Amino acid sequence: MRLWPWPFLALAACGLLLSIVAHVQVLNGHRPPFPDCIWGLHFGIFLVYLPAVLSLGRRMEGHDRMDVLRVAFKYAPTWLKVLFWVIAIYSFAFGAYSFFTHRGQGGLKSADGDLPDFSAVWMLFYSASLTFLWSAARAPRREGADAV
Repeated sequence: MRLWPWPFLALAACGLLLSIVAHVQVLNGHRPPFPDCIWGLHFGIFLVYLPAVLSLGRRMEGHDRMDVLRVAFKYAPTWLKVLFWVIAIYSFAFGAYSFFTHRGQGGLKSADGDLPDFSAVWMLFYSASLTFLWSAARAPRREGADAV
């Protein structure tokens, strides 16, 4: 087990939780409980997604590029893989709904502007980062994954 992914993994888990809370609050017509720092979730994606993608460096050696998700999810628990796919499907469906039902209006609007659209994207990136980093933390040393 590697130690370097755990701080990023904790940040990804917090980001995922905060983005879910923000998304649910905005969809229910409420302001998020932390309105002054909500846009910090934009920056947080870069803090966790970059190490998550870089963790695939050595683990992808000897694999076809089309196997990236199989390699990335190899050591993640089943519940986390299911969570990622549920969020991914929801985010794409929500984005399509927002685009097609609010065409010409710039997407689904709320009192906070584009927050519903952004929070769905945040959930997707934070769940992907959490899954990739969890798998990297659990990967055996011989597979590499410390390419960060």
